[in-house]
Amino acid sequence: MSDFNVEVLEVRRKRDRETGRLVREEWVDASGELHRDDGPALQEFDPTTGRLARRVYFLHGRMDRRDGPAVECWDPDTGAKIEERYCRDNHTNRGKTHLVAHWKRSPVSGVLTLEDRAFDGLLHCEDGPMVIERDPISGLVTVEEWFLNGSPHRDGPQAAIIHRDGATGIVYREEHWKHGQRHAAQGPAIVDRDPESGEVTSTEYWRDGEKVGGPHADIDRALEP
Repeated sequence: MSDFNVEVLEVRRKRDRETGRLVREEWVDASGELHRDDGPALQEFDPTTGRLARRVYFLHGRMDRRDGPAVECWDPDTGAKIEERYCRDNHTNRGKTHLVAHWKRSPVSGVLTLEDRAFDGLLHCEDGPMVIERDPISGLVTVEEWFLNGSPHRDGPQAAIIHRDGATGIVYREEHWKHGQRHAAQGPAIVDRDPESGEVTSTEYWRDGEKVGGPHADIDRALEP
């Protein structure tokens, strides 16, 4: 009698009614959870081209893969890869804080539209922005988010969260954070601008997580260094 317990997996397949092409394949364990030790537990195919569009690695219902991305997506028309996401135990994680753990690319322009450096499910990056987003047409960076140990934070006088218009390149919102608290030692902690003209439309002053001054603080004072 064998000392090993053999796990029996069920494979479920779904086909397109019109084309007859395979569009989805699932591997599930005895509990009905997506699971497979030696390959992707979920694969999705385009019903028209038949090309692989998405595959995901699961271990007993949790996204997990140690030797590559747990989620991969392809453009069904060109076959170009447009997304990768590394996961361990259902958390976005690539094992090191400085590596991109999740990225997306526009299938039309080829622009890298998302870079996410989440580590072990935690919003954390020590040597740069944790999240970068780009406009899919212009390629301009539209979002920068700096996080440390799960909280928005950036050393120095620069903003921790920056939103930029993808067409004009104007920064229309800046938020200053220190260890999870809105804070700017000098000037406003939040600045909003018109995305076309760049004119400041509102400011807010915060110190150590507490708002100081009214919601319509003097803009001239806010712009002082």
